[in-house]
Amino acid sequence: MVAHASTDVQPASDSTSCTYLSKLILDAASYAMLPFEPSPDRIINHITWLSFSNSVTESRLLSFTKSLLTSLLFLLLAGLLSLTATAQTDEFGDAAADPIKLFERGQGAHGRGEFEKALDYYNQALKVRPEFPEAEFQRGNVLVSLARLEEAEKSFRQAIQLKKNWSLPYSALGSLLMRQERDSDAASVFQQALAIDPNDNIALRMLSELRLRGGNPKEALELARRATQNQEAPSSA
Repeated sequence: MVAHASTDVQPASDSTSCTYLSKLILDAASYAMLPFEPSPDRIINHITWLSFSNSVTESRLLSFTKSLLTSLLFLLLAGLLSLTATAQTDEFGDAAADPIKLFERGQGAHGRGEFEKALDYYNQALKVRPEFPEAEFQRGNVLVSLARLEEAEKSFRQAIQLKKNWSLPYSALGSLLMRQERDSDAASVFQQALAIDPNDNIALRMLSELRLRGGNPKEALELARRATQNQEAPSSA
């Protein structure tokens, strides 16, 4: 006699049902992430099996549904975060984690007059390496070009704090203070720049102008003479 397979579905045990519920959640989650594996048919088979299982109560199915939706929501959020990270990588390319490359790209954009783009690069460089005086200094310069003078002053002062023996941020800060007619503060900053680098031409010329404006033509002339003599000498870096 040929044995025929029974068409009756045997009640599943609680442990077996829980196992199938877990597998279904994992398969659905995997399918959401990798559409090619496992196949949708496999998930449908799990659901079909559960629908015939006498031990799977309505409350258990409801609990399963909540678990499945929670898993899918988690995957959706993870996908959105991944897209955000990818967008940032695309924007800054392979330089996203290299402050030197970001700084160099900022320099390039700065030189082309793309000030907002340059500012983005300098900000990213400082985000990766907060103690980066050159990036802070150039950030101040680009902020001056954007007429954001208060922010520029903060950047110049931060660059000074990070590299106290570098005259250029002092000269840039002094020039900014002169622009705001804060002559006394500017003169003090220029003197600090010249104490670091006596050949700083920016500090010499600007301080000469301040002395002439303040009624001291003799000192103004001497400073101008020094600036002329040092015109070919590069400023310290």
